[in-house]
Amino acid sequence: MQQDFHAKVFSKNLGSLLVTAAQRDVDQRTAHRKRRYKVNFTRALSRMTHQIVRLFTLADVSDFLERLLRLMAQSVEAVRPEHSYPRKPGRGPKYATNYKRAR
Repeated sequence: MQQDFHAKVFSKNLGSLLVTAAQRDVDQRTAHRKRRYKVNFTRALSRMTHQIVRLFTLADVSDFLERLLRLMAQSVEAVRPEHSYPRKPGRGPKYATNYKRAR
């Protein structure tokens, strides 16, 4: 169990480092645009976790990391701060179906 926990922490830390590096590239490429663009962290982490074993098996990882950074920098999304909608209170049941009170 601890091994799974530490593997998850390691992959997220490594992913956030790579996303930070990819974000610099995205900022330079999209500086002329109206909106700010961010790397999609979920897709980047997914791409990285599928390839994490190669990081430990390859002798030279520099080319592999550069290719991975390019892949991460391709999945970007515009940041739209005006698109935050408040949640409507009172939606949905009071209790989930598994937690309803028995009579």
